[in-house]
Formats: sequence, C-alpha cells, structure tokens
Amino acid sequence: MNPRPQRTTPLLLTAALLAALLPGCLTPVELTSGGASVQVADENIVKSCKYLGDVTGRGTSDDDARRAAQNDAAAQGATHIVFVSETPLTATLAATSMGRAYDCSATEASHVSSSR
Repeated sequence: MNPRPQRTTPLLLTAALLAALLPGCLTPVELTSGGASVQVADENIVKSCKYLGDVTGRGTSDDDARRAAQNDAAAQGATHIVFVSETPLTATLAATSMGRAYDCSATEASHVSSSR
C-alpha cells in the first residue's frame, strides 16, 4: 500500500514566497508635517476633546504602522491620537496600528486663555 503523497512542500514554498514579497509591497512610512504635529496621548488627556474617528496605519514595521496612523489622524484634523490596538509584523505580514483621532484645539485654547 502506497502512502498518500505529501503536499506540504508547495504550500511551504507559496507561504515563503508571500512572506518575502508582501512586505515589499509596503513602503516605509515617513511622518507628514501634519502627522508630526499629532501628539500621542492616553484617554485621560483627550477626555474633553472632540472625537473625530478611528484611524488605521499599516507598514513594514511597528513604527511605520504608527506613523501611518498619525498621518491618517492628521488628515482628519486631529491634534492627538490614542493607540488602541497594534498587531506586530510577524503576525500578519504587515504591522497594523489602530487608534482614535481627537481634536483638542478648543481644549488647548481654553487652557491658554484661562492661564492668563
């Protein structure tokens, strides 16, 4: 009786090829001038700010994914971002960072006027 032939070799080769090529489809992410002005914060800092929406960044590294999310937040008019979830590169072939974008400009303006 002949054992059933193993088909794992083609699957392993396909997985290795995808792992090698897919991250190459993503380019390194640089912060835009707007993204650089978005401050990373926690929930306590943004509690009186205006919530603008969720943002997601993807990249070839965890840092790239965070920068992409900050750029996305800036595009929505955010002054602050709270990161809520991060998936490292090893788990998905692309690092992903998810956050919440906030506009705290009105809150910051009231702090400035009240400190005078």
